[in-house]
Amino acid sequence: MGFIDTLFGINNNPKRIRKMEFEKALKSMSQFTGQEKNYIRGVFGKDLKDGTISISELQKELMDLKTNQHDPLSDQDVQRLKGRLSSVMIDKIKR
Repeated sequence: MGFIDTLFGINNNPKRIRKMEFEKALKSMSQFTGQEKNYIRGVFGKDLKDGTISISELQKELMDLKTNQHDPLSDQDVQRLKGRLSSVMIDKIKR
């Protein structure tokens, strides 16, 4: 997958979430404050730097969030985030 494909959203691989899809999912989650959303962006930022994140990268970061007692997110917050990102993946598979 090249830069142009990522930029224009041509990559519809159901095993990856594009940065644009990630941002849309995050923005739709009104239960998170702006500070929490920025924290989440920071956590996933290194994996999203190429424009997409794989399922394995996503699972790893979610597990790290769940086990990190020093982050501002509760276990319930992490579960909500996981559910929302999972629904993005399911929607991609159904296309």
